[in-house]
Amino acid sequence: MHPPEWIKPLSVDVLKQICDPSVSLITVAPETASSVEPLEFLRKAGITVSLGHSNATFDEANAAFAEGVKLVTHVFNALPAVHHRAPGPVTAAFLDESVTCAIICDGLHVSEAAVKLVLKIKGKARTLLVTDAAHVGTTGGGLVGSSINLSDAVRNLVKWNAASFPSAIEMATANPAQVLGLQEVVGQIAAGKVADIVAWDMSTLKIKHVFLAGRQIF
Repeated sequence: MHPPEWIKPLSVDVLKQICDPSVSLITVAPETASSVEPLEFLRKAGITVSLGHSNATFDEANAAFAEGVKLVTHVFNALPAVHHRAPGPVTAAFLDESVTCAIICDGLHVSEAAVKLVLKIKGKARTLLVTDAAHVGTTGGGLVGSSINLSDAVRNLVKWNAASFPSAIEMATANPAQVLGLQEVVGQIAAGKVADIVAWDMSTLKIKHVFLAGRQIF
């Protein structure tokens, strides 16, 4: 999916080309960096750094976590498979209690059983839901992005008995806000926070209404 000529080693020079005040999160393959300087650059810029699309070893992933990387982009996907002799970045993330795992809960990118495994290991506080939605998604037998909405991920967790509805909502709202450092602005219904609110029908788990900044748009 990614043209090879666009794939560059992680360096401060490359980051300076793509990072501006609008960037709040970036996914990196830390093993491509020749030093810790790129991660230091991102940390000082206040950008949340996630490990993903990476062939990092167990030790390389742990080194990145020690340098402040505290998120894994769509765990399992675009990462080496867990192996008992080569544990890799996924095992490193599972063992580090400070690392949060983002997961695509569509039942295709990650199986129902694997989702339950992540939740059993990381718990709801260190798991968050992502879609990786893309129009090129899951067509033609390949996996490039997904075809779900975040509400689908919530419904799937409940349908699979992987999490309660309140817990699934936390993983779709409060947890991402916490990881991005936006917990004082969004992620919960509370005085002084942005009034982005979704009303659900609890009998069907379908969305009834959507409010954006306090204004009903659906």
